[in-house]
Amino acid sequence: MGYALEVKMEKRNASFIVIPPPYFKRMNEGLVCPFCEKPKTEWIRRKDWRCCSVKCTEGLNEEITYGWQDLRLKVFKRDNYCCVKCKFRGHAPYSDLIGDHIIPIALGGYESDIDNVQTLCNDCNKIKTKKDIKNITKQRRINKIQEKNKTISQKE
Repeated sequence: MGYALEVKMEKRNASFIVIPPPYFKRMNEGLVCPFCEKPKTEWIRRKDWRCCSVKCTEGLNEEITYGWQDLRLKVFKRDNYCCVKCKFRGHAPYSDLIGDHIIPIALGGYESDIDNVQTLCNDCNKIKTKKDIKNITKQRRINKIQEKNKTISQKE
């Protein structure tokens, strides 16, 4: 397994909002509905609202991810409420499924990237977590050695 020469160890941030770039750009410009791109001059709805209609507001809210729980549920839905490794099918409220980061945050994986999260059952998650812990420990040792070498070379 290959590692980058220097991996910045990261920690989890449970609250975040992910707005896909095209919607974000249109929201910032404020000239059109961010969902359907209808110009504000043609809106029947109040112009100070984010979207031109309730339908567009609901559509935009489907595209925006509000925090870890929302991301986790979107991943479960994408993966058909099944573990991607063993195909175990979860049961509502899906406490028997785990939203697992494919590349751990501690190894540089993006926390809020839906493409870096997969659905696992508890058993498959335990197996993957064991491997992740070994890799994280290994990377921490590498980082410690690199830091020590930097300190030594700076003293010379």
